Amino acid sequence: MYPYLFVYGPYSDDFVPYLANSFKWIDAYTLEITLKPDAYWWDGKPITAEDVKWSFDVNKLCPLSGSYIWNYLTEVEVVNPTTVRFHLNKSNINYYRITDVLTWMIMPKHRWEALYKEIGCKIGTDFADTEFDKIVGGGPYRAVYWEGDTWVYQRVED
Repeated sequence: MYPYLFVYGPYSDDFVPYLANSFKWIDAYTLEITLKPDAYWWDGKPITAEDVKWSFDVNKLCPLSGSYIWNYLTEVEVVNPTTVRFHLNKSNINYYRITDVLTWMIMPKHRWEALYKEIGCKIGTDFADTEFDKIVGGGPYRAVYWEGDTWVYQRVED
């Protein structure tokens, strides 16, 4: 339901573009990612660099499983709607961990920021996202329901 910037291809040993078109190193401490301009959330809003930034910033605001990434970053900068830059923590360089940003799950800021304002950091512990009609995703399949460990998805045609 939530797209990744890239998907790691183990057979090609490469990062395959998914939500993003490309990445490049601007310098030894700055990684730039360019998003696909025709990517949209299910509600029709474009997926932008602001969504990417939010998907990292929420891990700075709340103690979540992805919060570790801020040991290696100092800033996630929105350059324009389709370009985001990751500024590395020069005092704690770990290029192996920084590659995690390439396969990060991107969340729609317009939905998750509102949830954060409503329930704070409980979005990472108490929020179950079980109202499927309210989920705003960006992947090719929408969750219809789940029961136990079984999920049922429906193809998103557009």
